[in-house]
Amino acid sequence: GGEYQVVLADGTKVWLNSASRLIYPQSFMGKERRVVLSGEAFFDVAHDAERPFIVETSRMNVKVLGTRFNVNDYDDNEEVSTTLVNGSVEIVSGDQQVFRLVPGEQAYGKENKLEKREVNVRLYTSWIDGKFLFNNTELEEIAQQISRWYDVEFVFDDEEIKDYKFSGFMPRYESIDAILQIMEQAANVTFKMNNKQIVVYTHQE
Repeated sequence: GGEYQVVLADGTKVWLNSASRLIYPQSFMGKERRVVLSGEAFFDVAHDAERPFIVETSRMNVKVLGTRFNVNDYDDNEEVSTTLVNGSVEIVSGDQQVFRLVPGEQAYGKENKLEKREVNVRLYTSWIDGKFLFNNTELEEIAQQISRWYDVEFVFDDEEIKDYKFSGFMPRYESIDAILQIMEQAANVTFKMNNKQIVVYTHQE
């Protein structure tokens, strides 16, 4: 787990989330600034009206001039998303028609079937401030995020547990033991840790 920050040659700042990869040139040549992302990253793009900045993932391209936005395209997620904090971005996915986001909007969905909606952007960008922030989020998705950060694997004793919902926020830099204790108190579950594997049970009566 962990995260990484980098400043690109044009001054663009990038926060790279755990289990993610960014491919970028030492310097940008030609009429565009293109990077390739696998996983999740937050971009604060330096404005350059002559050279658009393009984030390429396996399922979509995000095109901007200068703005702040989050891209989430982990291979093990069914859905991909781009969340816009400020500025403007254009989204392209397969043969789907190009569409534009305004601040506070998110493009989400599966390849070639992206839609847009209004969201609380903090839910999708709080990780760069060292926080987990959830709002009625399913336990399966929470486990995915925690597993990437702490390099562990979650196993559910009962498939129904995956659908449990959780709301709240936790600092990211606490030990995983502290995170699991908070979750046990709030989500009516029990965690049993065996090396890097964590088994999730419902509370026993």
